[in-house]
Amino acid sequence: VLGKNPSQIWNFGPLLIDEKGEVNTSYDVSAIVSKRNPRSAIGYFEPGHYCFVVADGRQEGHSAGMLLPELAQVFIDLGCSKAYNLDGGGSAVMIFNDEHYSSMSNGGARELVVTILGE
Repeated sequence: VLGKNPSQIWNFGPLLIDEKGEVNTSYDVSAIVSKRNPRSAIGYFEPGHYCFVVADGRQEGHSAGMLLPELAQVFIDLGCSKAYNLDGGGSAVMIFNDEHYSSMSNGGARELVVTILGE
């Protein structure tokens, strides 16, 4: 695949909803990831229909964040059949048309590195 010059590569997890469409009962993640944190995740309704959820966190008086099972339940309540955790913490942010729709846990955008292979 990498030899065919992909335009996007995604790495994410864990799976939030199990094969039965229920909250996953176990997550193979570190102790830090398993705690209440800011979250970003993607859910799947049907081919071509997805939703993104971003949960603020680590902000006293605003939001404590979410546990992975709580995030899974949000997607079930929305009607998704699959959902995956994306990145969290300081990179959990929702921006659309240059407008912020979330409150970043560290007070500003976290610098992220994007590596483009094949260039």
